[in-house]
Amino acid sequence: MKFIFTIIIFIFFNSLSFSQSKKNNDLSSPFFYLNVARYPTTNIDSSKIDIHINIPYSSIQFLKKKNNFEANYELTFTIQTENNTPINRLSKQYTAKVDDFNDTHSSLVTDMIKESLILFNENSKLLVELMDLDTRKIFRKQIDITLNEFINDEVISDLLLVDLNKTNLLFNNGFPIIPPMISDLDTSINIFYEAISRKKSSNTVYYRISSTSNETILLDSIEVLDSNLVFTDILNIPIANKIKSNFNVQLSFTKIDEESSNQLISSIMIKSNFMGMTSYINDIDEAIEQMRYIAFTDEFKKIFKNKNITKEDKLMEFWKKRDPTPETKENELMNEYYRRVSFANNQFQTWQKGWKTSMGMIFILFGPPDNIEKNMSDINGREYQRWNYIRINRSFTFLDYNGFGEFELLDPYNSTYGTRWR
Repeated sequence: MKFIFTIIIFIFFNSLSFSQSKKNNDLSSPFFYLNVARYPTTNIDSSKIDIHINIPYSSIQFLKKKNNFEANYELTFTIQTENNTPINRLSKQYTAKVDDFNDTHSSLVTDMIKESLILFNENSKLLVELMDLDTRKIFRKQIDITLNEFINDEVISDLLLVDLNKTNLLFNNGFPIIPPMISDLDTSINIFYEAISRKKSSNTVYYRISSTSNETILLDSIEVLDSNLVFTDILNIPIANKIKSNFNVQLSFTKIDEESSNQLISSIMIKSNFMGMTSYINDIDEAIEQMRYIAFTDEFKKIFKNKNITKEDKLMEFWKKRDPTPETKENELMNEYYRRVSFANNQFQTWQKGWKTSMGMIFILFGPPDNIEKNMSDINGREYQRWNYIRINRSFTFLDYNGFGEFELLDPYNSTYGTRWR
């Protein structure tokens, strides 16, 4: 119980700190999901891209206003060449407003932003920067945009999982689900796409659902009735009793099979978010391994010994015992833990995944430090950093022993509840 209480306290400090002043460090920057969907146009030289930004309210800082809570942030979109030369830049400011205090630190309540651009059919890069206008902290994501294949006579756009029960002027074809995921209650999925057949030689679109190990779950086709050069469609696929874990959906103008490596196929990977599993988990096996920092040794061994229940059930049973608010749909502790794992993988990866590094371990267990002392050198000229956690009166020093940016703890830390991965 002592362990659970400690971790919850850390989470609440990080989630509710909008009522306090935050120190400026890189590790507590606002997080967001990024999706870029490419669409063909009637002009063979250009394509349209839709940029979707999904910002969890737990990632931005809300301030109390007279009748509600408000958060202000700025998004900057920069299109670059493959050599990182800026081509186009767009900045916009946004305001999020909520009435319920609980929504201000929820990862389930989000802002969805969409921007559309027309680009030449050549390779480029997109850099997206999110700045919290109150804390002035910035989080960046960059993605490669490949449009060379969009000069072909037959092209299917990127696929978008949509919720048809939620529409507005910005999303009249269904509300994008980003990151793409379903729950155990979903009996069908809706996939939005656009396509072009300049020679009008194809009137059939083939689709395939496969497991993450590329085993076929469902294979079928639809007839295209739209006579326009560029046509739009929402493909409804029944999935009841067919899907039990993460899966891929593929679309093509030609038949798809397990060996279709040379075909022009559009695909999307969809997470099966059954029984309240967090969206930060991509791989069940790895998610179980990542619990080693907080699982008791005997508890961790028991997870692998029990062969009578599925891996998903094992993981959910582990986190259900640690749910600080079992009466709600969201397991805040599980969400926060795997959010930190995801951040560690992006921020601290070296020759091994970020969650396995010293910095990754400390970040996962303690969250972002209150301040960081950087650019310091020891007597041998080796660089080191010191992370200070003022709220718990503790510091961790990381030393770059080999000069390659692989920082290790100067004094090893052994968790009472788990052991460092080696």
